[in-house]
Order: sequence, then structure tokens, then C-alpha cells
Amino acid sequence: MESDKDLQISSIQLEPNENEEKIKEDNEIEEHESIEIDKDSNIKENAVFKMTENIIEEVQDEGIEVTEEQTLQDMIFMLQGIPPLYLLKNNKFPPLTLEVVPLLSEVSKLLIKLNNKRVFFNPQSFVQRSVCCTANDIISEYYQYIAHIDSELHHSEMITILDMYRHGLWCKDIIITLTDIIDQCMLVKGGQLLTYLDEQTHSPYQTRKKICIRMLQNGTIPIYNMIYDWVLQGTFNDPFHDFFLTLKSTPSLLETTYLQNQLVPSFLNSYKNDIKFVGEATTFLQKEGEDISDLISLIESNKNEFIISSPTLPSLIHSLNTMAHQKAVKLLTEKYTPLIHTQNIKQYILLFRGDFANTFIDSLSQALVNGPLSQVDLNSYFHAALTVTNTIPERLHCICKGQEVNQIETDILLHYELPEPLQLIITDNHIQKYNEIFKFLWKIKCMSISIDKAYRNMFPFFILASQINGLPLFLHHFRIKFGECAKFMDALEEYAYVHMKECYVHFEDAWKSAVDLYGLSSIHGAYVEEICKVLYISNDKVNTILNSIIGFISNAVEKLNAFIAIISDEIYRQQFNKQHISQFLLTLKEMEDRVNLELDNYKAYYNQFIMAIASADNKQTRFLLRRLNPERYNPPEISEIVAMDEMV
Repeated sequence: MESDKDLQISSIQLEPNENEEKIKEDNEIEEHESIEIDKDSNIKENAVFKMTENIIEEVQDEGIEVTEEQTLQDMIFMLQGIPPLYLLKNNKFPPLTLEVVPLLSEVSKLLIKLNNKRVFFNPQSFVQRSVCCTANDIISEYYQYIAHIDSELHHSEMITILDMYRHGLWCKDIIITLTDIIDQCMLVKGGQLLTYLDEQTHSPYQTRKKICIRMLQNGTIPIYNMIYDWVLQGTFNDPFHDFFLTLKSTPSLLETTYLQNQLVPSFLNSYKNDIKFVGEATTFLQKEGEDISDLISLIESNKNEFIISSPTLPSLIHSLNTMAHQKAVKLLTEKYTPLIHTQNIKQYILLFRGDFANTFIDSLSQALVNGPLSQVDLNSYFHAALTVTNTIPERLHCICKGQEVNQIETDILLHYELPEPLQLIITDNHIQKYNEIFKFLWKIKCMSISIDKAYRNMFPFFILASQINGLPLFLHHFRIKFGECAKFMDALEEYAYVHMKECYVHFEDAWKSAVDLYGLSSIHGAYVEEICKVLYISNDKVNTILNSIIGFISNAVEKLNAFIAIISDEIYRQQFNKQHISQFLLTLKEMEDRVNLELDNYKAYYNQFIMAIASADNKQTRFLLRRLNPERYNPPEISEIVAMDEMV
């Protein structure tokens, strides 16, 4: 029975209720009616709204009468970048309003644009931050100025529309100037930005000029702080690369920084090198253990002078630079004795003329018969030649130009090792030129020795050559030509020796007048340049001719030696009959022509060389020309003969 009851309850619950369905239908009808009513009410409201809009448009079309106070208030709004309330298109305004509104409208747009840039621009470097902070201060003062105008408007009636035009012009100048500066900040930093501001301080527009002067004073504070730290300690804090000096990753002596000219502010350009040197000298002198307390004291006592407005800063930097140079010169001349090293270098260059060159070249020539020489072999022969000739080997090194030595003339370099601080005076560039001078003189010496050997080889060969008709005459012809070559090389060697010593005398005289490191280095550089000029190394035309002459002589000597070797073999190996002799003479003629070709080329270039140096017409060229051709050129004056004999 319980199950039947439960079944009935469940069936009742599952069946739909008729009353509920009826209520639901009634609700749907009411909802439908309410929707129709809402539609009708919306239609009515829209109609009313449209009527209101039409009324407003009619009112706007008619325009309203705007008072002068309302006009002035709107103008003040526009100066702040706020849209006006009354200065609308169809309203009626007081006189002069239409003439002023375009200007103020432009100011409003420029101000909005400037504020947007200030919001989105994030300055990174120290100089950019200083300039932007100053710009923010000026903008704050700008708004205070507008607030003051507004206050005057409400407390008195002294402000006129014409006054607002004047205020608008002033505000426009400020906003345009600040916009230009912010734009420049987005493009450049450091010294480039400061140079721009410095240029703008000369503007004919007073507002722009005053703003840029203020910007420049604040923007230079980080740079002058870096300058102070640099000259005092030899370091600076510049994480954003504002400063015009950059520390080298591998510093050396007084060259610890790079000078970035594009970052040098225009107002520091005249003494940028002095600033660079003082900081480098401070570090160098302290490292060498020198007392620079007076230099440090002078810097610290003038700390307040490291500002752009200081008129005495340039003279202070100049004084610091002079003191640093004097201390550096004293240290180098007393501790490292540069003149002793220049004398040693002179002796090393003149080694080409002494017994050392003959001994060294002879030993190398014999060793090269068995094949190329390594660096170890080269050092062995080099030190042996130094020992035999009692030459001082200190700081002098022989270097193989490539992997091994194949030719004595071109594959060997001598290098003089300087104490590191003396590189401030005798620079790497000077050492490189010394090596060029030595290579040139070494080539002359090697060529002279080669000619002498070939010349000596011909004498014992004359006896053997007498067995062949015509051969002694052929050798005699060669002996005359090679004698001319030997005379040329000897004259060139003597000329180089005499005038290099003369150049050193000039150098010693000039050295006494030097007062700073730049002077010492420039005097030494001038000395090296003078040698290069005297030896025609710096004259491309004459130097090319000389190298060609030496090349032709070298080829002729090589072919002559080969010629003598071949004929010697023929003479020792065979009994000559008439047929063989005639055939051999043809071969002999062909070989003679080969040697003559090189000697003819030499003669042609020799004549070009004479013409090239004769056009200079100075004491040095006259000396060389008289050595080469004493019959043709006028005899020297007595004073020149005495001077040259003393040098020799």
C-alpha cells in the first residue's frame, strides 16, 4: 500500500499544474503589453530629445554674447592646454578676440604635444637627466606664471585681451624652445647635447637664450664633476658614456684613454688635450712613485672652479698641464736617460758600415748555401758577429721577417728594445721608421758586398777564360760595368753615413730647447723624419728609383755568378775543338746579353736618379753628386769640404 501511495505522490508531482500554466500565460500577456508601452514611451522620449537637440543647435547657431571676463578666462585655459568654454565658433566676442585666439590655440596644441613628450621620454644619461629636470622646473614655473595671470584676473580688472596676446607670444617662445631641447635630448647626449645648448645661447631671441643658458649651467654639472675626478684621481664615473674620454681596455703609460671628439663640448675644445694629459700624467707619475702632492693640492684647492661659469678654469687646466709635463720630463730624463738610448739607436743604424755587417753577412751567406735559416740559427750567427766585432749587444735583437731566412737583403730586421716609459718620446712610429732606415742601409751594404764578391770572383777566372777567344774581353767589359755599380753603392753608403751623423748633431742641439713631453717627442720625430728625407726614404719617386737600381744590380750579380759557374764547369770538363767552341760562344753571347740587359736597366735608372736629386740643389745632393760624378759637377766650397771631412 505504501508503494501505491508513493507512486501517486510522485505522479502528482510530475504532472503540470493547470493554475501555474494559467498564471504563466497571464504574465506573458502582461509582459508583451509592457514591451509595447515601453516602445511607445521610447519613441516619445526620442522625439523630445531630437527637439531638444534642435533647440540647442538653434541656440548655438544664434550664438551667445561672451563677456570680456569670460573671454580672458578661456584664454587662460588655452595657455594651460585646456579646451575653452565660451570661445566657440558662433559666439559673439569682445574686440580683438579673433586676432588673439589663433595664437593661443597654437600655444595650447604645442603645450599638449610637449607634455606628451615629457611623459613618454625616459632620459638615460647624466646630462640628459639634468637637462630634463631643468625643463620640468621651467614648466612648473610656466604654470605658476599662468596661475599668477589668473589671480590678477580675479582680483583686478587690469588684464586686457591685448595683454593676453603678449603673454601668448612669451608662452609660445618658451614651449617651442623646450620642445626643441627635448627633441635634441632624444637624439644625442653628453657633449653633443651641451654643444647644441651652447650654440643656442647665442640666439638673438632673449627667451630662448636665457633658457639655454640655464640648461647649459645645469647640464654641464655632471661633465665638470667627471673632469675634476679625472684630473685628481685619473678615473671617472661615466656609465652612460657622456664624457669625451673613454678608458682603454689595454692602457699604456700616458695613453690610457681615447679622445672622442664628437663628445667634446664646444666650450672645452680648446683645452681638451690638456684635460686628457693631466689625468693620464697623474696616474703615470703616481705609478712611478713620483711626489705629486703639489699637483693634488692645487686641484683640490680649486674644486669650486670646475663649473662652466668659471673664467679661471682654462688657465687652471693649463697650469696643471704645465706642472704635469715638467714632472714627467724630469722623471724620464733623470731616470731613463733617453739621449743614451738615441745614441745607441744611432750606433745600431750605423752598424751597416762597420765590421759587424761584413762578418754577419759573410757567415749568413755561407750558412744559406745549405738551406734557409730559422730564428734560432739567425740569433746564433747574430750574437757570434757581435762578439767577434766587440759590438754592444744590449737591447739589440735580430728578427726573422717571416718563418725563415731565405735572402739576407730582405728577410732580416734589427729591433732595439726601449724601456717602456721612453715610448712616450720614442714612439712606435719612430721605431718603425728606424727599421725602414736600417732596411734601406742594410740593403745597400748587402749589395756592396755582393758586387765585391762578384768582382773578386772574376780575377781568378781570367786565367781559365784565356783558353777561349773573346772571353777575357767579355769579362773585362763586365768588370768595368760592375765597377761603376760598386762606385755608386760606395758613394751612396758614404753619403748616408755622413749625413746621418749630421742629422744627429741637429737633434742634440734641438733637444736642449724642449720643455715638455710633446716637445721631446716632436723633436725626436723631426730627427727621424730628417734622416728619412736625407736618405730619400720619404721621397716616393726617388726611393722607387733607388730600389729599382738595387734590384737591377742584384739581378746582374746573380746572373754573372751563374754565368761564371757554368763556364768554369765547361772549361774543366771538356777539351775544346773548333765546332764546340763556336757553339759555346753562341751560348756565351746569350748569357752576356742577359747580364747586359740588367746593367742597361741599371744605367737608365741611374740617369733618372741623377736628374731627380739634381733638381733639389741643396748641400746634401751636391755632396752625393760630387761623389758620383766629380768631373761633371762643380767642386765644393772650402767650408763644405772642411765640414764634410770633419763628419767623415
